[in-house]
Amino acid sequence: MLAAGQEQEDPEEAYKVDLFSGDRQPGPDREMALAFVRSVTKIREMGDVAFFAHYGETSRIVEFFPERTDTVAGRILDLHRRHASAVCRVFDEAISAHAADFRQGKLPATCLLSLVVSQQGSESEVLGNSAALIICLAEPFRQATRKERAPERYPFTQTSNLMSQLRCNDDEAFRRRVLRCRNKLTQLAAQAGDPRPSIEAVIESSQWHGYRLNPSRVRIVALSDIRMPS
Repeated sequence: MLAAGQEQEDPEEAYKVDLFSGDRQPGPDREMALAFVRSVTKIREMGDVAFFAHYGETSRIVEFFPERTDTVAGRILDLHRRHASAVCRVFDEAISAHAADFRQGKLPATCLLSLVVSQQGSESEVLGNSAALIICLAEPFRQATRKERAPERYPFTQTSNLMSQLRCNDDEAFRRRVLRCRNKLTQLAAQAGDPRPSIEAVIESSQWHGYRLNPSRVRIVALSDIRMPS
């Protein structure tokens, strides 16, 4: 409605929570809103091949149209890009409109604008936090390797233990840290020309046991073993 300029037909008072500045408590609704903004941001930046590789289910649509496959695929991609651009434009306009509120600290930390802006972070912060997480997971991994355990016997580290080691006191902040690390690993794989890894290719998670480095995919070696010869 905002992208179409028809907000007068969809009054704010019809909603329980204001779209941009309303308080959003932790839970599925908040995660869905954040995931929506993240997905459209990625789609707007994706190339053709990357889009269909990431959203493989879209390739199943083309057979239901009479046009050529590449024509239908192009229309699907264009539809998603136009939608992503519209959402991103509306969100950027909302950030600009609330610039003074950001500066004066008037926006709640749990509103959608604050959550999305704060989760971006600097590249160095993401790298530093990701490195700290992997270092915490590396020691139990090394111990299991030394004991020659089978992959299924490699231990998980409980979430509460990891949060304590990383000095992270918020469950959702910790989950976002794990997600950023996984996203960064995916980005590095793409830069290296490798296929897109699964979400648990490096860091595995278990609802009841916590996290661990994937023993079937990860191998820790000395830095000297991976340096190119001079």
